[in-house]
Amino acid sequence: MKIIILGSGTCIPSKKRGSPGYYLEIGGQKMLIDPGSGTLHRLGVIDVKIEEISTIFFSHSHVDHTADLIPILFAKKNLHEFSRQDDIYLYGFKGFKNYFKKLCSIYEPWIISQDYNIFVNEFNTEAISFKNWSLSIKKVEHSQESVGFRFIENSKIFTFSGDSDYCKNLVELSRDADLAILECSFPESMGCQNHLTPVKAGKIASEAGVKKLVLTHLYPICDSFNIIEECKKVFPGKVEVAEDFKSYHL
Repeated sequence: MKIIILGSGTCIPSKKRGSPGYYLEIGGQKMLIDPGSGTLHRLGVIDVKIEEISTIFFSHSHVDHTADLIPILFAKKNLHEFSRQDDIYLYGFKGFKNYFKKLCSIYEPWIISQDYNIFVNEFNTEAISFKNWSLSIKKVEHSQESVGFRFIENSKIFTFSGDSDYCKNLVELSRDADLAILECSFPESMGCQNHLTPVKAGKIASEAGVKKLVLTHLYPICDSFNIIEECKKVFPGKVEVAEDFKSYHL
């Protein structure tokens, strides 16, 4: 399993952090998680072609986690004249099918092709088995439809929080994870509801027995604080701040 952080920031512009976006290789396939603004062009930086992306997962509907869905499909349709385009699978939160239908009501001529299929799936179960790997999904505390992910391949576990406050479901998704990429929107002194802080993320990692914790979804104010030091007050394990284009291998 390979994970590359394409964007460790938020909707707010930052010199060092792009909007959310995560690249995942698992089961011999190349995928995306929460492709926010800029994800499409950041694939070029990591030398991944759009036609290689087989699957995209969405944790919730907020724009900073979904903004590049239409640009990705637009690029895919335009590329079919130059290279073969395979089917693409989209997996999303409750209401995702209707969300995509509304997008198509505006953009259909530019994103739908007769040369390949777009399969739109809504999470209606807490576990999905794929060839040689599996995905667990649980509701988390952010927006009404928000979910977090737990990917397992060859006994290696990768947890992705999406956006969330502290909740028991996120602890369960993170249980014994080799890598947990958890949001950490604000420093402890500026914490707010429906988002994690360094201590909240550290508490989840500590209770779950996470082997390595990476703090992501960082608003620019976080760079003025030692959020690792704050996190280590409750989590003695390995913790680091996410960096755009950093990769992890499990």
